[in-house]
Amino acid sequence: METRTDVQQVADETESVSAGADWVFHGDREEGETIIVEARKVGGEARPAVEIEDPDGNIIADNDPSERIRREIDVSQDGRYYVRFHNEALINSGMWDVSVEIEFEYEEEVCN
Repeated sequence: METRTDVQQVADETESVSAGADWVFHGDREEGETIIVEARKVGGEARPAVEIEDPDGNIIADNDPSERIRREIDVSQDGRYYVRFHNEALINSGMWDVSVEIEFEYEEEVCN
């Protein structure tokens, strides 16, 4: 048996986000996986901020607003995780490219 790593893209979108609005992704994850989130400003004045919430409701990662964000979070328990991209601007909207990927390991039988 060999341990292999793979990545599954679960969200890849360009979103128009109004002032003060959120773009939220949620999914059930398993311990040992890694959540990879990215956001990039592609138009307008809004800069994304991000929060990642674990199944107990704890914020386990966050970022201040930035034109480009990339975070990798190791999943420490099974359950539903929320990724919230937030436009903290009070009057400016904007376009963001957002993606969420899940990296996981699996066992594969190797025949020699």
